[in-house]
Amino acid sequence: MNSPLVLGRDEGADHVAMDDVGEVRLWDAAQERYAPPAGSGQPLVMDVEKARATLAQLAIVADDVAELGRDLTFRQVTPPGTDEVSRNVAAQSDRMITAGRAYLLSWHSDLVAGIAALSQQIDAYEDADRQNAMRA
Repeated sequence: MNSPLVLGRDEGADHVAMDDVGEVRLWDAAQERYAPPAGSGQPLVMDVEKARATLAQLAIVADDVAELGRDLTFRQVTPPGTDEVSRNVAAQSDRMITAGRAYLLSWHSDLVAGIAALSQQIDAYEDADRQNAMRA
């Protein structure tokens, strides 16, 4: 059954289920601070202080992720016994730790790249804002 989809969080309406609080916050931010459509004549406005605060929070997350990766660096599972099952459990656990460490390193790298890109965008916005102010 196809019905029109209304995005929102009210129980009484058709809506997209947003079980994660982060999804709800992103949705709220998208609704409140959307970029105007191209060609609309409306200026793009950015709260630079909030954007810089967000960058600081992302940097904290990146540091936490890096620390978690470092915590896994020296972990190795010793089999509780000499039987085949114990050795296999230890070997599989070591593989999962290695995969987890690789995931955390990749995540950290992506966070650092995202922070750099966002910082560059904020700087470009501030430059454009300054140039526009000088023209006015």
